[in-house]
Amino acid sequence: MGLLLRALYVLLKGFIFSFWTKLWSFLLFAMPWVVRNVLILLGIGFLSYSAFDFAIDKFEQYIFGKFDGLIPDLLKIMIILKLDVGIAIIFAAMSLAISIKSVAFGSKLIFKSKGTFEA
Repeated sequence: MGLLLRALYVLLKGFIFSFWTKLWSFLLFAMPWVVRNVLILLGIGFLSYSAFDFAIDKFEQYIFGKFDGLIPDLLKIMIILKLDVGIAIIFAAMSLAISIKSVAFGSKLIFKSKGTFEA
């Protein structure tokens, strides 16, 4: 009985060691590629978001600046209708859509390229 338990222990120990070794070597092999591509995608998303957010913010300031020239009664009606909130929501949705599309384009650029992606 003791010999059977020792043999079972050796088999299980070899299997577990082999499994964890293979898993660890795969992670060490794949991790640099994954980290590099994730950082590139985050960089593309951040740059596009900040650039388009700046442009959309300037356009939004221009639109809201035009509200100052309205007659007071019309301005009050527009505030009651919450037109300013609606315009702000539209600009926020535009900014989010542009940043999502730029990240999607960046992922196509990275994952479908034949060679290395270098700056």
